[in-house]
Amino acid sequence: FRVRRRVGSQEQIFKPHLLTYSQRDFRRDPPDQIVGFQVSNIISVAIRNMSRVGEILQAAIQARANKISGINFTVEDTVKLKERARVKAVKDARKKAESIAEILDVKVRKVISLNDTSGKIILQ
Repeated sequence: FRVRRRVGSQEQIFKPHLLTYSQRDFRRDPPDQIVGFQVSNIISVAIRNMSRVGEILQAAIQARANKISGINFTVEDTVKLKERARVKAVKDARKKAESIAEILDVKVRKVISLNDTSGKIILQ
């Protein structure tokens, strides 16, 4: 891989795959005739050091990439973040319950039900 040499071993390059699309000419007779094929060679790179993004994009361009798309930012290990969010959510729920209980002139004693509908983590 040209990209591997330029990117280095620190970043993870996932197995490339090829997509092939038929090219059709609807103006010909008979219509919908295949006149060629377009092939895309797709690779994915996991970048752990964000200060290298520009360098790695430049390496892809120098390796003759002519289309760069689907740039996504994710967190590799979400376990600790989810646990922190869960603790905060439970504390917030307790405060809300106590506020409502005060309005109703009752006391909150124990949790009867808890519903965890965890979804994607949004970092702020």
